[in-house]
Amino acid sequence: MNTEFDISADASPSMLDPALDTTFVMIDDNEDDIFITRRKILRDGGGSRFVSHRSPRELFDFLQSLVDQGYDKRGFLVLLDVNMPHEHGFKTLRRIRAHREFADLPVVIFSGSEDDSDKRQALELGADAFVVKPFSTEQFYRALAAAPRLAARFRAS
Repeated sequence: MNTEFDISADASPSMLDPALDTTFVMIDDNEDDIFITRRKILRDGGGSRFVSHRSPRELFDFLQSLVDQGYDKRGFLVLLDVNMPHEHGFKTLRRIRAHREFADLPVVIFSGSEDDSDKRQALELGADAFVVKPFSTEQFYRALAAAPRLAARFRAS
């Protein structure tokens, strides 16, 4: 299992509610996108934890391994790429929403597409937010603050 862990103690109080321990869980096949996103979230935007996995097909085993290691799934925020080999991000989102243990996890879709139909489809499938790559840290946190289920956890800077 290809797993990367980065833990940061530098959460930005203007971006994160300190009462909530957020674990950003990124599912993306592209190492560069993972690196850039990790850097933006942990360094530029604050964030308590960032973990990543490159295969959407092993998503539930990965999430369960995090729970088994003591991570609280109530703090998970899934960052899901759309265009991945082997399984499209929308299919992965459908599987998340149908899963008994993880259906209620908040999911942010990442896509290089600015097409309104892609955004609409993501939201119809149950995504909490849609972020177009490349993105700025400010755009990312603004999208989180605008999402009804995430607004309590994130506020605009």
